[in-house]
Amino acid sequence: MKLNKRCIKYSMVLIPYFELFTFSMLEERGIAVALFSFLGILFSLSRTLISTYYIFNQVFFKGSIRKQHNYLWAAVLVFGMSLIISSSFNKSIYLSYLLGVYNYIGFAAACSSILYKDELLFMKSGAVIFGILSLMGSFSIFLFPNGFFNASSKAGAVYLLGSKNSSFYYYIMFIMFYLYLKIKGLDYKHYKIKFIDKKYDFFLIYLIIFIGSALICKSSNTLICLLIVLVYYIFFFYRYKIQKLMNPYIVFCFIGIVFYFLLFNKDNNILEPLLGFFGRTSSYSGRDDIWEQAIEIIKEHWLAGNGIGSEFYLPSGVYTTHAHNWYLDIITKYGIIPLILFAFYLICHMVNLWGNHQYKINSFIVLIISILLIHSMFDDISLYIFIIVFVVMEYQERSKAADRYKLLAY
Repeated sequence: MKLNKRCIKYSMVLIPYFELFTFSMLEERGIAVALFSFLGILFSLSRTLISTYYIFNQVFFKGSIRKQHNYLWAAVLVFGMSLIISSSFNKSIYLSYLLGVYNYIGFAAACSSILYKDELLFMKSGAVIFGILSLMGSFSIFLFPNGFFNASSKAGAVYLLGSKNSSFYYYIMFIMFYLYLKIKGLDYKHYKIKFIDKKYDFFLIYLIIFIGSALICKSSNTLICLLIVLVYYIFFFYRYKIQKLMNPYIVFCFIGIVFYFLLFNKDNNILEPLLGFFGRTSSYSGRDDIWEQAIEIIKEHWLAGNGIGSEFYLPSGVYTTHAHNWYLDIITKYGIIPLILFAFYLICHMVNLWGNHQYKINSFIVLIISILLIHSMFDDISLYIFIIVFVVMEYQERSKAADRYKLLAY
């Protein structure tokens, strides 16, 4: 993959929005506090400046690009305002949170601007930055299986990309950018490419490395998601028509069923064999207690939420500020309206995407969204990641250039 100055430039636009969780973990441990505090401020300032630049272009630029991609920008703006309004009602809003919402809007404007200007440039930039971080993170896990400080528990280990579960976000973004380039053939002249070059395609090697690092960290959530990608890739490699199974209607029904069994049917042992295979039980590492607390809070504060600082307690007495389920966490803190807005946008665009009959690339986008939705049942997830996937989904749905690409025959 050949790089140029523009590719490196836009990689640097993306990276401030994905600050390593390692910075705050090391700062909390009292290690080089001044350095990591400075890096945190630098990343925050960079995000704000980049967001301001692209929001300014979004508002004042009158060319055709803005008209093409203002749906996502507007959607993130509405979603962000719903968070602010809810936080105002439950009296938990604070200045840095307002800045975070502002950066969500700016990031949506930045991604849209780059993608609609040059699809290849956007995809290469993402593949470069997330590929470098993912491989560095994986190799650091192989070198330090228990983290940099040889922690007695994986849960307390500090890795290059953060905690034992932090690597997932970098892996899945690299997978999306890399395979998008391969499926659409954007890395080759005149868009002529076979989906897989058996001699020179390294994706399976990358994926095996990521799976190995997930096994070492005992991150079951990451491992399950990567195995789903592996199965999809192998089926696609051997030309099976797996894309037909990635129909969004089927996927949403499946995710809904899984969500029901996780939260409302604990006495059913259907999932026990699968959980046992990954070394887990139906308590999901204590998440079930947190989910029950979240549900109780939601019953009382379902409209405007309980506030940003909501806390959840484990039986050991340790507390956390996240419900370890993105959906429950959103409703607990901000009420039901933000989640309804999120679901409405997702469902509308997924249905429209599937309607343009570009099943091969569309099935891949459905796969990535499905993995993110499944992962969100067990952990937090950055809205920045959803924004990247949504801007790609909307571009694929609306781009008039889609007919140029010669996708594989059935």
